[in-house]
Amino acid sequence: MKRLALSTLLAVLTLAPASLWAWSSNFPVEKVYRAVVFLHMPDLDEQFETQVGCTGTSLGNDFVATANHCAVVHPMEAYGKAMQVVEQDEANDIAILRSVGAINIPAFKLAPLPKPGADVMTLGFLGARHTMTFFPGTFQTGHDAETETGIVAGHAGNGMSGSPVIDTEGRLVSIHLGRLDPTMQGDYTLAAIADYSAAQKLFVKYTTSRGGAKGGK
Repeated sequence: MKRLALSTLLAVLTLAPASLWAWSSNFPVEKVYRAVVFLHMPDLDEQFETQVGCTGTSLGNDFVATANHCAVVHPMEAYGKAMQVVEQDEANDIAILRSVGAINIPAFKLAPLPKPGADVMTLGFLGARHTMTFFPGTFQTGHDAETETGIVAGHAGNGMSGSPVIDTEGRLVSIHLGRLDPTMQGDYTLAAIADYSAAQKLFVKYTTSRGGAKGGK
C-alpha cells in the first residue's frame, strides 16, 4: 500500500509556518503515520477501476474508528484483514470496527477538548487513493445545527470520512465526517467532525478498557 513518505510528512510539519501548523516538538510522527488506516472496499474496485475506501483511526488492540456512513455501505478490510462492525452511534455517525485477525498498529492518545481556534490537522486518504493526505485547520464550534463541532479543513472530500482529527501533539480529538460547505473558499472548506463528547466516549471505551491509546502502544 502506497502512503505519503514519513520523511515528507516530517518535512512538511517542520517547514510549515507556525501560523499554519504550530506542531509540538513532541509530535509522534511515526506513530501518527502508522495509526491512520486505509479501509478498503474491495467490492467497489471493479466498478471504479481502482481501489476504493474510507479512512480509519486506530484505537489500539485492532479496534478502528470510522464514519458510520462508511461502515454501513460496503464490507471493508484493512491490511488484508476483514473489518467487523462492533458498535455504531448512528446519531453521531461513528462506527467502531475490529479486524478479524491482528493488524498490530499503534493507537492514538486522546486529546482534551481544544479551545475554539486551536490548531488541528486531518489526515486521511483523499479520493480513496493510497497516498495519505493531510490538511491543517482550526477547531471551531457551532458551525451547523446538525453537528456540535467542526473544523476548517482543506479540500475535504471522498475517502476522508473517518480520518483522525488531531491536535498539535498528535492526540486524537475526533474523526472527520464530511464537508458542511459545498463550495470551496480559497484553499479551505468547512468540514464536520463527530461531536467531541460522543466520539471520546467511544474512544475511551475501546482504548482504556483494553490497554489502548491513553498509554499508547
